[in-house]
Amino acid sequence: MFKATVSINGKPTLKLHQICGWGGQGPVYGDIAHEFQQVEYSSQFVEVNFFRSLGRLTMPMLRHWYRDAAGTPSISVADILSEPDSWRKHYWEQGTAAIITKLADWAHEKESRLTLTGSSDFSEKSARKLTYHFSNLQGIIFGMNTPTSDKLRIMKIIEGKCRKEGRDDFEFHQAHYSRRAGKMEITKMNLIKLA
Repeated sequence: MFKATVSINGKPTLKLHQICGWGGQGPVYGDIAHEFQQVEYSSQFVEVNFFRSLGRLTMPMLRHWYRDAAGTPSISVADILSEPDSWRKHYWEQGTAAIITKLADWAHEKESRLTLTGSSDFSEKSARKLTYHFSNLQGIIFGMNTPTSDKLRIMKIIEGKCRKEGRDDFEFHQAHYSRRAGKMEITKMNLIKLA
């Protein structure tokens, strides 16, 4: 459970520590606010045209790859070359829609997502491991099948972090199946107190 801050345009955000630029010594790290995006539920997935979704290709690559043997440009690249601004806008809209769309069967989740985009190269796993500030972590919800030994180990780690940062407001919750309600429920573990 995270504590989000509200951006200037009214959207919940979370600052993540990540590569934010490059210097003479390599990557430069800093905090970047990522906006949560509400998942949209639909009976259909967003259709993505592979050849129109290669947004990280350079102009020389586009001019070389999107031509036939006679040098005739493909219709897939015509709008990129003639209307790059409108193509770019559509590219990001379609890409975002594909990332935040789930089948209507999952609508009960009311999910929001943070997406990792930008000009950095995220092909290495280490570049995709971002960190958040512990002060933004409000609590942890343990799944139904989380072993007690794992819960205790996690609680001990959190206790140490709370002591270090002078926090006493961290929450632990437990997910369980309610036969009465016929669904999964989450209950706050009120007896757990961090000193």
